Amino acid sequence: MKDTNPSDLALQHRERLRDALIAFEDALSSAGPRRAAAWAEGVVQCILRVESEFHSHIDFTEQEDGLYDDILEVAPRLAHRIDQLRQEHNEITLGLADCLTRLELVPNSAHGDWVTARRDECYSLLGKLIRHRQRGADLVYEAYVEVGGSG
Repeated sequence: MKDTNPSDLALQHRERLRDALIAFEDALSSAGPRRAAAWAEGVVQCILRVESEFHSHIDFTEQEDGLYDDILEVAPRLAHRIDQLRQEHNEITLGLADCLTRLELVPNSAHGDWVTARRDECYSLLGKLIRHRQRGADLVYEAYVEVGGSG
C-alpha cells in the first residue's frame, strides 16, 4: 500500500462495488411475481457479483498492510470506526450467504408473496451495503483528506 495512494485505491474499490450494487438493485426491481425462478436467477447472479466485489473489498481493507492498517498508522484515533467496519464485514458476508440460500431454493409454488419476501430481505441487505460503503468513504476522507492523514 505504501507505493500507491490509499485513497485512490479505495475509490477504485468503491466504484466497482457501486457498479455491482446498482446491478443488484436493477435485478431486484425487475418483474418477478409471475416469473419467480427467472427473477431469482437474475438476482442470484447479481448477488454473486456483489459477493465477489465485497470479498475483494474485505481483502483490500483487512489484509496485512492493507487500508485499515494504513489508516491506523496515519490516524490511530479512527480505530473504533475501523472495528465497527470489520464487524459489518462479518454481518454483510453472512447476509449475502443467507440471501443466496433463500433465492437458490425457489419453491415450485413460488408466487408474488415469495418474491416480495425475498425482495424485501435483499433490499434490507442492499441498504446495509450502501451504508457500509458510505461509512468507509467517510473514514477514508477523514483519514487522508480532511486532516491530511495526521493522527
